[in-house]
Amino acid sequence: MKSKILSLFLMALVMFVLIACGNEITTTTTLNTQTDTTLSTTTTTTTTTTTTEDLTMATLIGVANSIIITNSDNITGDFQVIGKSGDVLITWTSDDAFVAEVSSESVLVDGITYYNVIIISDSVDRTITLSATFTLNDKTYSKDFLIRVKAEIGLVSYNSVSDLFTNAALNDYVKISGYVYAKYAYGYAIVDTQGTNLIIYTTIANSNLVKIGDLVSVKGIYAVYNTLYQVKDLTKQTILSRDNNVDVPITVLDNATDLLLVDSSIKTNHGKLYTITVSIVISGTDIHLYSGATKIAVVYYNSYFSSLDALRNHVGETVTINVLYYVLHPTDGIRVVFDGAEEDIAAIPLTEEQKFTVDIETLEKTLTLISALEMPTLKYATYVSITIPSSLEDNLNFDGNEYVITRPSAAEGDVTGNLTVTIKIGDTLRDVQVPVIIKAFSSGIASNLFFSKYVEGSSYNKLVEIYNGTASAINLAEYTIELYVCGTTCATSASSTLTLSGTLQPGQTLAIYNSGATADFKLKAHINIESNAIANFNGDDTLVLKHNGVIIDSIGQIGIDPGTAWSANGVSTQDMTLVRKSYVVSGDTNPTDAYDPSIEWIAYPKDTVPNIGSHTIE
Repeated sequence: MKSKILSLFLMALVMFVLIACGNEITTTTTLNTQTDTTLSTTTTTTTTTTTTEDLTMATLIGVANSIIITNSDNITGDFQVIGKSGDVLITWTSDDAFVAEVSSESVLVDGITYYNVIIISDSVDRTITLSATFTLNDKTYSKDFLIRVKAEIGLVSYNSVSDLFTNAALNDYVKISGYVYAKYAYGYAIVDTQGTNLIIYTTIANSNLVKIGDLVSVKGIYAVYNTLYQVKDLTKQTILSRDNNVDVPITVLDNATDLLLVDSSIKTNHGKLYTITVSIVISGTDIHLYSGATKIAVVYYNSYFSSLDALRNHVGETVTINVLYYVLHPTDGIRVVFDGAEEDIAAIPLTEEQKFTVDIETLEKTLTLISALEMPTLKYATYVSITIPSSLEDNLNFDGNEYVITRPSAAEGDVTGNLTVTIKIGDTLRDVQVPVIIKAFSSGIASNLFFSKYVEGSSYNKLVEIYNGTASAINLAEYTIELYVCGTTCATSASSTLTLSGTLQPGQTLAIYNSGATADFKLKAHINIESNAIANFNGDDTLVLKHNGVIIDSIGQIGIDPGTAWSANGVSTQDMTLVRKSYVVSGDTNPTDAYDPSIEWIAYPKDTVPNIGSHTIE
């Protein structure tokens, strides 16, 4: 931000230098620090002198008169006003902070104190008064400065949300203000002085800047997402004041199914707050809210991670929570935002039977083993014993410390069976049948190429690796990689396609990475391809590998919005490096079925580089 004003003060002779838009203007002002007036008569000589107070006031007036706001009748952007000249302190106020807001905190630039003036242009020209107070030796002097803030072309300003909803057309560039009363990762909800709600969809960075109770002014595009009318694509977000008392009513629903009766065609119903009592159910990576057997809503995946984790701590439980009605989604049904913490969840204690149900659901998932048996962590029950069936006795044994796996040979194939696991809550015991697959050693030969590594890291650290585990050289010209992007909607046809070229020898890898990735992810494979069209995926996008048009591997699920990622058992397609498990010798050829990355992938922390350029199957 270029400064508009710079003044330097000298007591006897005040020289002021004003810098505006790179042009230097020098003004010289002379202050009379002493005035000698001699009135002569034939008999008397009288001398009049100025007091210290008069000198102080003269100094204040001199400084005030020296300040010029250049282009004051044509203000189009933010600027700075000086906060100190010599020993004179200068403070500023605006008579309309919705158009020109003077920051409360000063900044120091090259040893000079300034205040930022934030300009929030309107749809018409506005004349604003900036009042400056000059202070020296307990004396003050005030002076007003008029500025004319020019209208922003194409902008339509609204004084209320109702006005916006009634008069704005979709894709209009609009300005609106309100008080923040709820937040989520990519935005927040505001309420105007008439009590009408509006959702603001923006970036994580913008959302992090605002707090509950802030009065904000935003400029952005008026848009609709399914049933939700909102302002998005912000060009300006200004916090006008903080710590305001915002009182938004919360409707308590005695029966959570009443939420299903909310009319989503009414714009003002979005953003309303409700208290509901529901059961927490996990479906894939989403959190579903149920009342009995009736699905009420899905918790919006862009709710804060900490809020989602707090809800996950109560899976299977009945809880009372406050939620924000966000949108009626064509697939999910009602989406709600939960922005609370653990202390905002009132859980109804589970019965013993309900606790068993939660842990049994965990145990009944198939365990695929290639090394020691590790049983999943239970939430309520404790393990009592594990009984190995005869079908697994040759391949699973307890050595006194752990259950050790002996993998079958490739000729023998995988071994399957059910462990009988006894668990206990209080004095009650339950036997649970746990399905197990002990993977055989592979022949060391794959039937075709497959994805061997997947990196979804910081910023542009994006990479996908392909491995040739076959016994033959592969003509890559027969292969394509497709990216299916999941944005406002999830693509059902390829968003980007890359046709490969060259030859990949047995045991070699090919890596496709983003040009913006760090050096750790570049040029590590036998064949390296820089492609921002493919290696620009997020955790909710799907990748497909094809051979002569036939799908031979995939990561994700085409056409399905998983939230921010597909994740299960600590393995996620977002913010992680994934490596294909060594027993996998062929790809996932069905990219439309439910996707669980934990089945075939090992997770490493974000931006980890585990042996890019090599892969092993066994």
